[in-house]
Amino acid sequence: MSSSTIPTSGISRKQRRNARQVLELQNRSDNIIPAAAFHRLINETVQNASDNTLCVSKQARAALQAASESYLHEVMHGASRFCRHANRDTLQCSDVQAYMRLQNGGI
Repeated sequence: MSSSTIPTSGISRKQRRNARQVLELQNRSDNIIPAAAFHRLINETVQNASDNTLCVSKQARAALQAASESYLHEVMHGASRFCRHANRDTLQCSDVQAYMRLQNGGI
């Protein structure tokens, strides 16, 4: 990661650290949600949704995790636009809700 991608003048050390952290996460190719936690979530959801015992294959879990993370990335990116528009640094529930309404054709 080059220093030219992170602005160095006019922003605080905390803002530079946050920008560096965001760049590191954006450049990752692996999953952000731990696989074990996501596996437990899938198992719990399947148990609550079905009376029968269902198994989910490893490939299906990987596909669900990739799709879920992609969707969450899209939602967070869209909601962050609302946050920036309001001149805030902190993402709020109202930003996510506004983005979801926009996506669902509610605005």
